Amino acid sequence: MTSRTSSRLLRSLKARLYGTSATATSDSSAQLTKQAPRVTKLDNGLTVASLENNSPISQIALVVNAGSRFESYSDAGVTHFLRNATTLSTLNWLDTSLVRAVEESGGNLGCTGTREYMIYSAEALRNQLFESKTAEILRDVALNPLYDAWQVENGTVQQQMVIDIANMIGNPEIRLMEMIHEAAYRDTLGRSLYSPFYHVNKFQPDQLKGYHSKMFTNDRMALVGLGVDHDQLVEEGKAYVQGPNRGGSTVTTQKAVYHGDNLRLPSDEPMTHVAVVTEGPSLTSKDLYAVGVLQMIMGTGSYMKYSENTTVNRLGKGVGEAIKGNPFAASCINANYTDSGIFGFYLCAQAKDMDQGIKAAMNAFANVSKNGVTDEDVVRGKNQLMAAIGMNTEDSSNVLLDLGEQAISSSKITTSAEVLKMIDAVQTSDVTSVAKKVINGKPSMAAIGDLQVVPYLDELKK
Repeated sequence: MTSRTSSRLLRSLKARLYGTSATATSDSSAQLTKQAPRVTKLDNGLTVASLENNSPISQIALVVNAGSRFESYSDAGVTHFLRNATTLSTLNWLDTSLVRAVEESGGNLGCTGTREYMIYSAEALRNQLFESKTAEILRDVALNPLYDAWQVENGTVQQQMVIDIANMIGNPEIRLMEMIHEAAYRDTLGRSLYSPFYHVNKFQPDQLKGYHSKMFTNDRMALVGLGVDHDQLVEEGKAYVQGPNRGGSTVTTQKAVYHGDNLRLPSDEPMTHVAVVTEGPSLTSKDLYAVGVLQMIMGTGSYMKYSENTTVNRLGKGVGEAIKGNPFAASCINANYTDSGIFGFYLCAQAKDMDQGIKAAMNAFANVSKNGVTDEDVVRGKNQLMAAIGMNTEDSSNVLLDLGEQAISSSKITTSAEVLKMIDAVQTSDVTSVAKKVINGKPSMAAIGDLQVVPYLDELKK
């Protein structure tokens, strides 16, 4: 049987959906109208973008182009430390004071990260976000951390980092995703979201301040909001003044170079986990939507509870027939970044079934590359992709992140109508063409578990 793999294993095709539906008030004659995203470039270099979604909760985020891909070897894990340091004292707030102020407002404040971005976010009731100083605290936490030696070295942040690492190690899907990126890229996009364990207790204040001052410049940041007044957000953005360390960035982004390696981690996991990928399209590629449709055609797991979904799911059908009813999970991987991407499959099965399962998955992809896809496949794939993107945007944190990424990289925010139009324009020939391109690329492989019968990468190339 197949099952949908953890969403954390996959970074699906980027959603570009920002249209909001009009919402009726208690007065049936009054309507809250749709509003398009608004973008303002400030004189201080900061980009401000917002979308009015008529929510009673206001959310803002500072999205910074400072993710783990920018770490050096000696800085490995520094972004992991920064993500967990949001409750440390800042230039204008003591640690206890800022925590109390946010909690008293009923708000939330935190930081998450991807390989390319760090996202400092805050949310509160619409009338509390700015009045309660939650927005001000977010600004101070993101831009003015002190990283005092006594707080850096007291172990609070390190304890949370150790918990994060333990959770990652205990979840083979997440760990496999880190491994497959390392196998594919080595550095840049191959740098982990998690600190090496041996670095956890070695971070020093000067090291943290150095990375922060280098990366947190206004031209690398976007202040974005949902359910906020754009003009009010612009005024908040003007407070992101150009300090001595927030002028134009001097960082040169190292291009992600795809290599294609093989990483294997033997363990006593009850199931064996394998990922095989090739280089896929970037977020700016003309093939972005076609490869998204291809991902749906190959399959991302079951769409109905308890269903095997092996009838039209190319990947699940092939693996299911090969291992003859034994338990497994199979899903197509499609992760897109600013200058590269990975495309392939994830497979979880009993160790004894892995050789046949991997070969069946490879054959499913090879068949698409050789024989193409049908018009019926493409119609289904487009419908599933549009539905998946719509469901993805139900999580406002996804919308905030993507709004910020677009604001940093472009002066225009792509609307939902434009996205759906581009997906609908995908032709069968487009999908067949991109399938030949990505499936025949140089493979990378990562594996965790009992690997006795898991083939090596060179064996898969035969």
